[in-house]
Amino acid sequence: MARSNDVHGESNYDFFENQPAQGYVPTAQGYAPALGGGQPVSPAARWVGRFATLFGWLSVAGVVVVGILLLAPGVVPAFEQWSTLVWTVAAIACWAVSLLLTIASKVMGRRKVGRRAVASGAVVALVFAAVLSGGVALASNMFPDGIVTPSVRDEAPTDDDSSMQQGLEQVAGATCSTWQEQNVSGYPGVKSVALCTDAKVAYVTFDTVAAASMYRSLVISQVQNLLSQNADNAEAQGEWSVVNGDTWMVVGQRDVMEKLKEQWGGTLEDIQ
Repeated sequence: MARSNDVHGESNYDFFENQPAQGYVPTAQGYAPALGGGQPVSPAARWVGRFATLFGWLSVAGVVVVGILLLAPGVVPAFEQWSTLVWTVAAIACWAVSLLLTIASKVMGRRKVGRRAVASGAVVALVFAAVLSGGVALASNMFPDGIVTPSVRDEAPTDDDSSMQQGLEQVAGATCSTWQEQNVSGYPGVKSVALCTDAKVAYVTFDTVAAASMYRSLVISQVQNLLSQNADNAEAQGEWSVVNGDTWMVVGQRDVMEKLKEQWGGTLEDIQ
């Protein structure tokens, strides 16, 4: 007996015509889009996502450059053509653009199956840049002078205060009637502090490089306060600078500090 091709008036072959589009799977309620299936994300959304990823990784690169400038000053001279502030602003700008483009790409693909894959690289870059910037900020606060510094000539006689004082008198071209040595018992890590008003110089020596790194900012801040308080005093006029060595620093007039740098080495820094 021939088998009928109709059931309730419908062809059995309609089964194949009524199947859902590719990318759907059967469920208890019917058919639902399969993971990664369904209508693809529009090319525009994908391109926006790619630009978001690009700017995201550019922000990571900016944070890396800032980290190098703060933690390894002088190691890559090419980066120092622009200040740390410029690199920081550039990194923040790229991060903000990446975030906006990421949001835009997600919105453009909100009804598309597979939209979670749009700008996923940008999301990773944004998170990585944020975490990395936090680490750089923490490390720069712990090591204000950097972790890796280029080798600098250092010939200061820090083991003998008399030699330090004689050397400074020679460079300044003035003989000090009295070197005023300060009590440093309340400052662990500080070996000696002395100043000479005749030569307009003062020096600080430290027990270790770590102690020097910890106290430098404090010393410079105190010098700035003294110069500000005595701005009307003729003795405080002129350009002031500081020469930093591994375990010492000397403050004085810029022309004298330039000569001192040539004689003892170290690095010269202007006091603003």
